[in-house]
Amino acid sequence: MAVEPAFHNNINMRNISLVAARSMILLFILLHLSEDLAAQFDHQQDIVYGYKDGMALVLDAYIPEENKKGASVICVMSGGMRSGPYWSHYAVYDPIIKGLIESGYVVFAVAHGSQPRYTIEEIRRDISRAVRFIRHNSDKYEIDSQKIGIMGRSSGAQLALMASLGPLPSDPVSWDTVEHESSFLQAVVSYYPGTDLINFGQANKTILEHFQSIGFLIDAAFDFHQWDTLTNRFERIEDPELIRQLYVENSPLAHVSEDAPPVLLFHGDADNTVPIQQSEILVTQLKKVGVTHKLIIAKDQGHGWEDPIENELLNIINWYNMHLLGMEN
Repeated sequence: MAVEPAFHNNINMRNISLVAARSMILLFILLHLSEDLAAQFDHQQDIVYGYKDGMALVLDAYIPEENKKGASVICVMSGGMRSGPYWSHYAVYDPIIKGLIESGYVVFAVAHGSQPRYTIEEIRRDISRAVRFIRHNSDKYEIDSQKIGIMGRSSGAQLALMASLGPLPSDPVSWDTVEHESSFLQAVVSYYPGTDLINFGQANKTILEHFQSIGFLIDAAFDFHQWDTLTNRFERIEDPELIRQLYVENSPLAHVSEDAPPVLLFHGDADNTVPIQQSEILVTQLKKVGVTHKLIIAKDQGHGWEDPIENELLNIINWYNMHLLGMEN
């Protein structure tokens, strides 16, 4: 889920060759995996959950063949505010997602509009739309509409927290009945998320300034525009105070309330990309308002890890079992 974006601004031919080689290796692995895995679930690809600028927004559904729990987990397929169906198509090869399916959860792997075309403000709406779509079609997927969890890594984790802590309001008068649905979620699992975009790693340092300092360019995700009725086009927002408001509005920390669903966090204590401070300040605020939460620290780990940490999957399964199904561990 936390896939490193394949292309950067200063891409060269060596990078292209590396990406091509990795793609060929992945394809070889996928073509030679046991058919036993696919037999365990029904995989429905490229389900259209909405439209944006005339283009389809899609998700994949992974539906267990047996032991269905009647609950579901939305997995936000995102890294660096980039996404795509090529991630959601192969989501099951993530061991955590595979474990959720094997445990009886219907998993929805959601792709969203990506930067540099869309900003974080615009991307956020895609996730709420996906929640509404899934809830609206809960009977079709044989799930309980009030037992929907969400999870993500990196930017996917930030978006998952935004969707769960700051759900966007429904539109009960819309011609689109999907928009009548609530986007509220019942439990969240978040890996190394950004939570306070104006105090990122240290006080008064924005997320954009932090990423620029480590050479990771995500400027387009924060290049905010608004419609100008005089010029009849979208104009870049230049007002520092308005930009600051947009950073706050898109910070999960700003949306913490006593009504928030239970939050399970994972974060490496050696993460230089998204400092663990981001999870720690969220925990402080969750504790202050009495929201159920847990922070699991991955010792000596950075922004993601190759091998699962101790009881990683078990902790996630137990979290969803408890907070979606009411099962005691």
